[in-house]
Amino acid sequence: MSVTGVLQVWVAALLVHLAASKVVLRPEGFLKLPTYVGTTTFNAGVANKAAYDSVTNLLYVVGHDNDVMQIINMKDSLTNPVHARSIRFDPLNQGFPNDVKVCRGGLPTLEFLAISFETKNNLEQAHVHLYQLLEQPGDALVRLKTVATVEGYDPNSIAWHKDCTELVVVSQGTMHVLNGELVDPKPSVDVLIPRLGLNVDRRTVPFSETAITSARVRQVMTKCDTGSYTQLISHVEDLEPNFVVVDDDNIAYVLMQSNNAIGRMDLQDPLTPMSYHNMGRKDWSQYKMDTSYEDGGINQNPHSMTSLYQPAHAVAFKFANKTWLATADTANIRRHNIRSGSTTLCNFDESVVGATWTRSNTFSSFMDANTAAQLKTNMSSNAITGRLPFCQLKTFQDGYNPLQLSYSYLTTYGGRGWSLIDASDMSRVYDSGDIMETYFASSAATDSDKAVYNSYYQAPQSAQSQYVDRTSINTGPNPTAIATGNINGTQVVVVANGNIGGLYTFSITLDGSGAPQVGFEGFIRRGSPGLTWANAYVRSDDAVGEPGIEDLLWIEDEGQHVVVAISKIAGVASFYEVQLQ
Repeated sequence: MSVTGVLQVWVAALLVHLAASKVVLRPEGFLKLPTYVGTTTFNAGVANKAAYDSVTNLLYVVGHDNDVMQIINMKDSLTNPVHARSIRFDPLNQGFPNDVKVCRGGLPTLEFLAISFETKNNLEQAHVHLYQLLEQPGDALVRLKTVATVEGYDPNSIAWHKDCTELVVVSQGTMHVLNGELVDPKPSVDVLIPRLGLNVDRRTVPFSETAITSARVRQVMTKCDTGSYTQLISHVEDLEPNFVVVDDDNIAYVLMQSNNAIGRMDLQDPLTPMSYHNMGRKDWSQYKMDTSYEDGGINQNPHSMTSLYQPAHAVAFKFANKTWLATADTANIRRHNIRSGSTTLCNFDESVVGATWTRSNTFSSFMDANTAAQLKTNMSSNAITGRLPFCQLKTFQDGYNPLQLSYSYLTTYGGRGWSLIDASDMSRVYDSGDIMETYFASSAATDSDKAVYNSYYQAPQSAQSQYVDRTSINTGPNPTAIATGNINGTQVVVVANGNIGGLYTFSITLDGSGAPQVGFEGFIRRGSPGLTWANAYVRSDDAVGEPGIEDLLWIEDEGQHVVVAISKIAGVASFYEVQLQ
C-alpha cells in the first residue's frame, strides 16, 4: 500500500475512533467559598462570575452581594485547587462587583484584571476598575488606571478585545428608585480604551432605532401598565443588553435576552454600526415540554405553540475554520412591581398564565380551528398549560394580528436548551430541542436525577427534591451558562442547569459533508436530593451541589481540560475534569 493509502486508512481510523469517543465529566475539587470575614455561609452572595489567568494559574471569583473577590490557586492542581484568600471591596468607593475578566495582550502595558462595579443603591453611574494581575495569591491588588465611568448603572457583563486594547461593557438599564422617584436608565454599550499612563478613553456605541425596527427586534415595554411613572419608552430605551462575548476576530456579540435578540459589532471597524438579529421562535409541535403544574412527576408532551429562544449566555469559538456562537437559551419575562413607600411607581407584566390568557384573547383565522380549540382546552387545565405564562403583548413578533385583533400563534418563553449559531450570518444550525428535559425521563437518568426534576432552591430548610416539577411552568431546566473547549478535534459544549445545578455535555464533530454534527453525551449533578440545602451545606462533601449556576469556565492547561461551575446560591466553585474515552 502506498504512503498516501496508509495515511488515508489512518485518518479514517482516527475519525472512527473520535466519532466513537465518549465525553466524560469527572467531579473533582469542590470549594465552599468564604465571606470577606472568613466564614462559610450558605447563600451569602460570595460567588457570581469568574476569570482565569493561565500564566499564574489563579482563578478570580467575584461575589456581588458580599462585595468580595476570591483568589483560588490552581498552580499545584487544576482539579483540586485551594482557596488562597478573599479580598473585600469598598462598597462606597468601589461598589459591588458584577463581572471580572483577565487579559494578557503580550506587552506589560496591556495586562489587566478588569472588574465592573455598580454603586450602592444605583446612586450614580457605574464604573470599571483596571487592576494589575496578581503574580502570587498574596500580592496587593493595585489599580493601574483611573476609574472609568460608564454610561449605564448596571454593567452586568464585560469582554476584552483579544489584544487587551479595548474592553466592551454592557449595561442593561434596569429600572430603580432614586430619592423616591423611578429612574429608567437607557441601555448602554461602552468600549473602554486603556491609554498610556493612567487614562482610559470611552467610546459609547449608539443604538439605531431604525436598524432595530428593521431587524424586527422585539419591543417588550412601551409604558407601565399602571403607576405614577407615565413616560413612554422608545424601542431603543426598551433594549436590555445583559451579556457580551468577543470572538478571536474581535467581533463583539451583545445578547439582549428579554428582547430575544443579539447585536453584532466589529471592534476593528468602529465606524460600522452594530447590526441586530432577531433570534426567532422555537416550534414545540415536534418537541416535548413539561408544562403541567405540581402533578409531582414527569409529564412531557408536544404542544402547538412557540417560544422565544431568549439567549442568556454565550461563548464564541473556532471550529472547522469557522466562527460559531453557542448560546444558553432560557426564559426571561419582563415584570415590574416598583414602589416607593405606599406609592406605586410602575406595574408591568408582559405575560399572563394560560387560564387567564383565554379569557381576554382569541386566535385569528390564520390558526387552524381544531388547533385553536385544543389550545383553549389545554389552557383551561393546570395539568396541561393553565399555569404556563404566555405573552400578551400586542406585537407582531409575539403573534398578534392587528387586522383581526387576535393572535395567529401562541408564544411562551425560553428555548429550554442551547443553540449553535453560524456567526457569519447569525443563522441557527442546531437547537438541542427537548433533550435537557426529556433526559430525566430516559433510562440514563438515575433515581437521584429524577428526584430533583425541574426542582429549585426556595429556602435553606427545604429539601433539594421538595419542589420537584415546580419550574416546569416557567424555565424548565433553565440553562443559564455555557462553556466550550476542544479535545483532540472534538468540540465539547457544557451547559448548566441553573435551577438545581448539574451539567449537560454535548460533542460537536463533522459529518461527511463537513457540517457540524452534535451529539448528547450525558448529564451529571452533584448533590443529595433527600437533604435540605442547609443540612447538605454543612457536610464536608459536595452534598449541597451547585444550585443557581451563574458562570461556567473552560480551562485548558498543559493538555488538561477542566470545567468550573460557579454556584451563586451555594457559594461554591465546582471543578470537573473533561476526558475523551
